[in-house]
Amino acid sequence: MKKALLYLSLVSLAFGAHAAEYKMTGAAATTPAYKDWNTPSDWDQGAVPSATDDVLFHENAVVRWTTGGTIVVNNFKRTGWSGTTTIAALTAEEESNIPSISDYLSIAPSLLVNGNLEMNQGQLILGSAAQSRGFKNITVKGDVLLNNPDNAAPKLTTVFVPDNGGVSTYSRTNLSMDVGGVVRFNADSSRTFHEWAINRSGSGDTDYGKVNAFVRVGGIDGWGVIANQDTGAVSSTIIFENPDGNFKGGEFDGTFKHYYNGSSSFNIIMNDSVGANRQVIRIRKFAENTIDHKAAINVSVERGVLGLYTDSGDATSRLASLNISGGVLEIVSSLKDASEFIEGAVCTDSMNITGGEIQFDLVSFGGGVYANDSIETTSISGANGTFVLNLGGEFEWGEEIDISGLELFRYITGDNTYDAASSVIKIMFEGKDITSYLDKVDLYFLGGSIVLDIAGTIVVPEPAEVAALLGLAALAFAASRRRK
Repeated sequence: MKKALLYLSLVSLAFGAHAAEYKMTGAAATTPAYKDWNTPSDWDQGAVPSATDDVLFHENAVVRWTTGGTIVVNNFKRTGWSGTTTIAALTAEEESNIPSISDYLSIAPSLLVNGNLEMNQGQLILGSAAQSRGFKNITVKGDVLLNNPDNAAPKLTTVFVPDNGGVSTYSRTNLSMDVGGVVRFNADSSRTFHEWAINRSGSGDTDYGKVNAFVRVGGIDGWGVIANQDTGAVSSTIIFENPDGNFKGGEFDGTFKHYYNGSSSFNIIMNDSVGANRQVIRIRKFAENTIDHKAAINVSVERGVLGLYTDSGDATSRLASLNISGGVLEIVSSLKDASEFIEGAVCTDSMNITGGEIQFDLVSFGGGVYANDSIETTSISGANGTFVLNLGGEFEWGEEIDISGLELFRYITGDNTYDAASSVIKIMFEGKDITSYLDKVDLYFLGGSIVLDIAGTIVVPEPAEVAALLGLAALAFAASRRRK
């Protein structure tokens, strides 16, 4: 009997306890149902879900949270119907009876999702956008999944209220939202836009719901919309970082939105300390409801690898600033499909380079025809930094090249205080640094551009290197025969 019990215990440990799925009860598709998270009878299981349970909402509902502490669940999902589920601290009627902000903040919740936060249909508002009431913080240990099975175009809205009600409480070390996995925009075949509205507040006259939001993610992937959707002069900052050494990365292709106030900003920081995986961001448009469309988005590369592209022909994709202090900035093409080459470009008002590496591609189509990645910037400043030019297309070993005035930075109409002499230039071909073999590698300012001249021969690998490669191949072959 003891052996049987031990076997059952081992089976339980191997497979884990099955999480129960909790749903709200008695909701209608068209009429919002007012529920209370902490009322057992409002759940179909007759109990309040625990940290090991999954929670599923498919209702047009307003869910109250009337006690302090943290909501802890296993997986959190919103699906079914096209309505809105709002999880807020209190209803509007209850909020009107709160005598002071400190009383309100004492019951503002936090949310911890041990698994995934998943959106399939409708809108999920974490915090009351209408009343500028939100969550203290949101932590998702897995992925945030924005799925689109049937043109439902789901929308996730996050509202934050810090402990002291001030706009400066959140920071890079005190986050409003932390996603250990990847925010995935899983579009349908029509690539219908999903939206993640960060930092959403309403039109209420209270300021303590308008805060600077700092969101850390392990990556963003897919096609969609990311919005800094606040009525106040506050900002949203997305930080790509891997404090656990497990950075995920991804390829986001879509639109950034910015609402209402030209004095606020949208910031992107690349800070992957390991740098094993890269994050790619293709900005198709930067839509906002303000006259100065250039004053909103700032990109910083500190560590790790960030691939970046902006629609240079669309002024609303223009960055306010681009700052490189470390890591690698790749200028990527507009398409994920490498078979159809299109020049990569980044368009920004100002650029500052104090370190790190910027990678440009130069592709030969033969007959002296070239296409190259570039950065379009109004002004450029800084010193140091490494510029890497990758040769591709119809370049071949042994070919002589003589190219002058290759634009790396162009359309400079403002200040140009970059110290080109402090730059390190690398010319790469098929993974080999051929810079030392070239007769000329010059970087200089010409008119409104910073250009590069290169001339020399793409040298065939030296005989010693070829011999070393053949030797390694022979050793591998011999080892294979011994195994047989």
